[in-house]
Amino acid sequence: MRAVYLKEINNEDKTVKLSGSQNTHLVKVSRTKVGDEVLVLNGKGLILYTNVANIEKNHTELDILKSETISDERWISLLVGVPKKDALEEVLKKSSELGIKKIILYESEYSQKFNLKEERINSLLESGYIQSNNPWDVEIIGPIKKDELEKNLDYFPNKFVMSVEPGSVDNVNKEESLLMIGPEAGFSKEEEIFFEGLGSKSINLNTPILRTPTAVVAAVGFLHGAVKI
Repeated sequence: MRAVYLKEINNEDKTVKLSGSQNTHLVKVSRTKVGDEVLVLNGKGLILYTNVANIEKNHTELDILKSETISDERWISLLVGVPKKDALEEVLKKSSELGIKKIILYESEYSQKFNLKEERINSLLESGYIQSNNPWDVEIIGPIKKDELEKNLDYFPNKFVMSVEPGSVDNVNKEESLLMIGPEAGFSKEEEIFFEGLGSKSINLNTPILRTPTAVVAAVGFLHGAVKI
């Protein structure tokens, strides 16, 4: 179903009025018409089910039919060694589609150096929410440096690092888990030793070398498939 993302909505509203880029995307790109159903997401678990009541040149009016609040059952967060700009943008979008809870941007030994503006980050995440009808925002932390790692990783009882070293994980407990993936060159040996010292387990999918965005998707699917039933 088509969706829009509006942080300011609440379940006491009776109608929603869209303008600006939200309106343009809904009408011009999604080709929405009067009578169509549209989901409105606020990133805090609230979903409004609406019907397009009126389309004007500069705005669209949506009548709210019902609301629903979705509980936050996400359990996978991501630490990513910052890759190239285009790869990082892809990671952000895919993570919001996959239901990642937090993304920790880590300036690893082999990370690229560039400045990705907050506005661009939010735009990529929002695109993912809309594409996937994801009702929950992704929390972004960082970029952080190595000396800040430990305090950010202590929170997670489960830690998994994508590695070229042999390793397999079975029967994953569905609790707060951190998936750690390096940039295209991977983590350095010293970083992998550091992660191992914090109790991380290695995941090796026995595939050819994966780009960072591909590794994110593959590893998240692996963890979901390894959940203890």
